[in-house]
Amino acid sequence: MLRFPLHHVLWALIALTAFAFGYWLSNDPRAAADQRRADSLYRSSTGSEESSHSGAFDAERTVLTPPPSSEQIRIRAFQIKTEQLSRVQRMQQLCELLEQVTPENWRGMMDGWETGMPAQGGSIGENYSILLEHVGGIAGAAAIEEAMKSDKATNTARTNTLLKGWADANPKAALAWFLAQPVEIQGKYHGHFLAGLSRQDPKTALDLTFQSSAPYYTNGTGIAVINNAMGSIGVAGLEEFFSSMRSRAELPVAAKHDFFTILTQKQLPVLTKDADPASAVLTWYENHAGQPYVDSRANSGMLTAAAKSNASATLSWAELNSSRLTLDHAAIAFVIASTELQKQSPQEVTNWLASNPDHPRRDEVLSGATHGLLQSGDFTRALQMADSIANTDKHSLMVGTVQKKQTEAAQRAQ
Repeated sequence: MLRFPLHHVLWALIALTAFAFGYWLSNDPRAAADQRRADSLYRSSTGSEESSHSGAFDAERTVLTPPPSSEQIRIRAFQIKTEQLSRVQRMQQLCELLEQVTPENWRGMMDGWETGMPAQGGSIGENYSILLEHVGGIAGAAAIEEAMKSDKATNTARTNTLLKGWADANPKAALAWFLAQPVEIQGKYHGHFLAGLSRQDPKTALDLTFQSSAPYYTNGTGIAVINNAMGSIGVAGLEEFFSSMRSRAELPVAAKHDFFTILTQKQLPVLTKDADPASAVLTWYENHAGQPYVDSRANSGMLTAAAKSNASATLSWAELNSSRLTLDHAAIAFVIASTELQKQSPQEVTNWLASNPDHPRRDEVLSGATHGLLQSGDFTRALQMADSIANTDKHSLMVGTVQKKQTEAAQRAQ
């Protein structure tokens, strides 16, 4: 006959009792209801063991069914804003609370956080921006119009961020509201609205920014919209959009210029990954070279990228296309190409100069070759190259540059 120690028997009885009690509790509707009501309450900021731990916040205990009242969420928002928490803890708890914001309680969320702001030095910061965007997405026009009537010092910033959040969360409704506003309101808040809209409806945002009767591409708005749009439609989508606007005579050249400048910055990283980067860059640039929307920065950026990959091909391209470029852009093309060619293949520069004694851009090639030699630290040959420049002003400038660089190098060596 098997014998079990007494303490084994006692532990078995305890386990069975605990199981029976748990089974009864889980099936007792009154007990379950009490538990749900308990879980739905926010912890008080004092009087509980859990609240004594700075930053401790059980997300499961704050999910309310139904959602919290405006007063409940106001209290919790104030606590999160004013408690001594780490940056990560504060943001985590804020995001958990924002999940419970509704069209009925958003004012409590705003009031609780903003009331706590003076205790934190009145700083707005990234958490407040996250809050405003989320509330804007939930409350929409109600929150925005209320903010517009406010006399708070941060009124414009609050309205802008709320509007950005709404445009991101509900672009169709936000667009209808924005277009119905007076011109002065559109002008005041267009930047953040378009930035938010471009996250979800990039083509409409691009159209309003660059192609509307009153385009809003200035003050960084164009950059923000294009950056957001690129995440949705990519470089190819931006290229397609620009193709549709470049031929429209009624659009200001400044809008095309701003768009193209940003477009080149987005295209270059793609083009330079090609198996033949110089060919890819120059082929793409041929479609735009000489157009009024291309400025010196864009021209130099494209040609420098091509020349660093293949300076010889870039110099040949400059010879073939110089008549299409403006005089300044053509001069820059020869200088950039010859600067890199002097470093990549010096003999080709020598051969080109020997074969083109009367070329109208000979002085630019000599200037570029001089720069290339300076970058290599060959001051003697750089001075010889600069001394061959025919134009008096260019000759003086380059000779003076070489002498200055040589002096500076000697002083550093001492």
